[in-house]
Amino acid sequence: MTIKSAVSLAILSLVVATSVLPYGALAASGDLYLDAGNVTMSDSTVVNNQTVRIYATVGSNSQQDLLGSVQFKNITTGHVIGKDQPISVLAGKTDTVFVDWKPTAGNYSISVTVYPWDTSADDSGNNGVTFATLVDYDNDGDLTGNTKDTDDDNDGVKDSEDTFPYDQKESADTDKDGIGDNADTDDDNDSIEDTTDALPKDSMESVDTDGDGTGDNTDEDDDNDGLSDEKETSTTYETGVTAGGTDKTDPKNPDTDGDTIVDGADAFPLDPEESADIDEDGLGNNMDKDDDGDGLKDPEDEYPENHGPVIEVKQYEETDGTNGQKYLILDASASTDPDGNAGMLRFQWLDKDGRILGEKEILKLAFPFKNILPSTLMVFDDTGESRTYNINLNNGAYLKALGVGLLLSLLVALALKKYIKYTATASKKKGPKKANKLSSKYSKTSKNNES
Repeated sequence: MTIKSAVSLAILSLVVATSVLPYGALAASGDLYLDAGNVTMSDSTVVNNQTVRIYATVGSNSQQDLLGSVQFKNITTGHVIGKDQPISVLAGKTDTVFVDWKPTAGNYSISVTVYPWDTSADDSGNNGVTFATLVDYDNDGDLTGNTKDTDDDNDGVKDSEDTFPYDQKESADTDKDGIGDNADTDDDNDSIEDTTDALPKDSMESVDTDGDGTGDNTDEDDDNDGLSDEKETSTTYETGVTAGGTDKTDPKNPDTDGDTIVDGADAFPLDPEESADIDEDGLGNNMDKDDDGDGLKDPEDEYPENHGPVIEVKQYEETDGTNGQKYLILDASASTDPDGNAGMLRFQWLDKDGRILGEKEILKLAFPFKNILPSTLMVFDDTGESRTYNINLNNGAYLKALGVGLLLSLLVALALKKYIKYTATASKKKGPKKANKLSSKYSKTSKNNES
């Protein structure tokens, strides 16, 4: 056999030998390890039918590169997850592999195991990790598990307030009978169908006569006519007129007599012919010939439904403490408006010619009076209706003041008369003397002319 033939035979024998040996027999020996901290998931919350990725990072304690594979298995179902993943771990380094898992909702136990190709120097005690995981339901399919989802049925009502958190069509069960209010035909279980129940969520109420949101059992004025139910059913309540054999108004009918005026605003709630009594004399306005009770018959009264002002004037004297000046005070502040606001009254003090001397409720006149004195007072209410008050000049204060004025005027007249008389007398006495002088002067002049 030649040398060339011998070498060829040796190479062939080596090839044959290696082909029949396990592949792992050629791998370097050492320890591959896996611990719990090196197994992770792409999402801390796994949701039903949503894909999650499971990672495993394998380390090596060997001075040589090591080969092997990693298997992921669902112990609960007994099924391997994906395919075994090959690893090649450099000396003293790590290698990470993963599989994708799409589970259904439930609780599962998962194992991850490393299989070294050479187990001769491997520590099998650190080759596997097992962990439990919950795959959460996603009731509304919004990709957020029910555990984190605050509205599992996505009906707009938070789970904490939703009686049926997994039923998108229901959220409340008023009578707690297990049937949601949307499906329940009697939500409050008061035996009144919701379609005819004014308050279908309140088992204590079913009727709301006035539609104010308060049931008749609680409402103190069922028909909202301004009269309490107690008053309308009381035997002592005065209605003015008996109608239909009863003197009570109907607590369920806001307009018992049907005259379009609600009972609480109707002075005669049982009389369809009357509804107002402005002057409260017990006679309805339709029959009353003086509705406002101001003494003027309605045909003669420009304001037949407005009473008008009631004037009251007080007269007294005041003295100014600083200068001793005396005043006569005409005070109309006590005037009233029986059916209005006295604070809205307007005042006009007029002299005999109609001139305005003042427009306040009090007129102040200084002694002695001047020639212009108040003759009348006109007072207007907020509707424009007025009343006139004639000022009595025979009042003692007026006479006193007038007497002082007349006395002064008389003294002035007497003094003037005396002065005029004195002046006239003086003129008579002086007249002849002046004439004689002129006459004498004239005579002297004439004589000189004759010379």
